[in-house]
Amino acid sequence: MQRVAKESFMKKGSRKYPDDIRPEYDFASMKGGVRGKYVKRLREGTNLALAATHEAVPVHDWQKQELARRKANLLKNLASGLSWEEVKRRVRER
Repeated sequence: MQRVAKESFMKKGSRKYPDDIRPEYDFASMKGGVRGKYVKRLREGTNLALAATHEAVPVHDWQKQELARRKANLLKNLASGLSWEEVKRRVRER
């Protein structure tokens, strides 16, 4: 016996609440409740950028020591390392 899927099963229905906010979340009745209240502050405080080269990244002395230790371990076993391109790709995937 072959199962036949209902037509409505795979269709996306129209959204009951087009702006994704349900009526029970009435921000107008809440004290200080405003949609998007912190968006501007969030955007102003976000200054993430991916450096084009590893030399462009500022590091502390303790970080330099840790990097030197890791580099020494890498030189002992070159096959265990990643290219800068691979590192950037992994960071972008996060």
